Amino acid sequence: MYKKSNNSNYYLHNFASIDESKDSVLMVPGAGMDHRIVKDIKLDDKKFNQTLAIDLPHHGYSTGPKACNNRGVRRGY
Repeated sequence: MYKKSNNSNYYLHNFASIDESKDSVLMVPGAGMDHRIVKDIKLDDKKFNQTLAIDLPHHGYSTGPKACNNRGVRRGY
């Protein structure tokens, strides 16, 4: 499922399958990761929905501007 915001499309993983009678866990993957990391999270499926994930801009299936560029990293700012 995608959500549009300004000039980006954000990918929301497993949001379409939410069962409101169960608890949910939301994963916001950090640097170098995306929604695929949630396949390694194992929860009791009788109590929990599949782990939800949001791909940050320019990660995984999301689009949008990068937070920084390599030039700024090399210069140290």
